[in-house]
Amino acid sequence: MTMTRVDGVNFWGGPSYRAVDGYQWREDQGVQRHREWRELTAERMEERVDWEVGGSGRVLMEERRELMTTVSAGGWGLRWTSELRNVTAGALTLGNYEASAGLVGSHYTGLQFRGARDLLDEHGDGVVGMRTLAGEGEAAVHGGVASRMEWSCQHDGSLRRTRICFESGEGPIPWFARAKNPLAAWAFHREHEVILPPGERLRLDHRLTFFSL
Repeated sequence: MTMTRVDGVNFWGGPSYRAVDGYQWREDQGVQRHREWRELTAERMEERVDWEVGGSGRVLMEERRELMTTVSAGGWGLRWTSELRNVTAGALTLGNYEASAGLVGSHYTGLQFRGARDLLDEHGDGVVGMRTLAGEGEAAVHGGVASRMEWSCQHDGSLRRTRICFESGEGPIPWFARAKNPLAAWAFHREHEVILPPGERLRLDHRLTFFSL
């Protein structure tokens, strides 16, 4: 769970992109700092995390991060909520490289799921692959706005199948998806930066469920 940029600070790691000179290493790295566990059980974890400017340690946002698990007859689920509060005296600009620098398709931000190679869509089978209500395949899913995305796979060896359901509890979002990596991200914004006023909170609600088929 991270963001590409918070008020010009890179919280994604690696080089930062600018339209004038592309990706370069810059002195703009941020740090997520664990502060305390407020609850730590098998079913529920609640953590306080500070988002700091690297080097200076100045805190930009304070996050209440909560992870809850559920088990049902058909699957296993994880709900991850993040409530981020601007603790500075001014508004914070939450950006990504599409919104901030015009790099089309690079709304790479938010909570990210990185999958195993079983998700690679190379089976020639219509059941396997990613889809939303807007369509099927990476071209339809990446950047498509929906509250739910599904990704089905077939496992090597056993040939059993799993369907993964990704949901945004805060409503439709533009998904970030890469079929060949494979990865999926709950990108809560795309073309426009999000402004977080001082003292205000941004709530992100992510739900992930694995179903055995």
